[in-house]
Amino acid sequence: MTLWRLEGAHLPSQTQGQIVPEYYGGIHKDIPGYPLQVGYSARLADNCGADLTQTVLKLSGSDLDDIREALAPGMPVVAQIEDEWVYVTAFWESPWRMTVTRAYSATAAAAHPKGAEVYFIAPKDGSRPR
Repeated sequence: MTLWRLEGAHLPSQTQGQIVPEYYGGIHKDIPGYPLQVGYSARLADNCGADLTQTVLKLSGSDLDDIREALAPGMPVVAQIEDEWVYVTAFWESPWRMTVTRAYSATAAAAHPKGAEVYFIAPKDGSRPR
């Protein structure tokens, strides 16, 4: 196990400056790990944002097919929208959307504006949260 200090404006404010363990092997849903973007992002669809209670979020982006294909084998995955993390359990198309659990990993659920960037993240060791 390694300890990491979480710093940087891209992380949820609740985790700023905290020291969390990095676990090797399987990552479990309720054990904090050091997140790292996995290179995929989308936006909340232009015709909607997200209120505090929505669990199906509409997406827009030119490469959503590629994102779903890359992330589906490791589902569920974690995504970050502004300071909130969401636990993504499914992708849907026509229109593109994702089913999520809000306020994942002790972040706070928040309303998000139209076009907010959605970053798909994974633990530092590259494994997918389970």
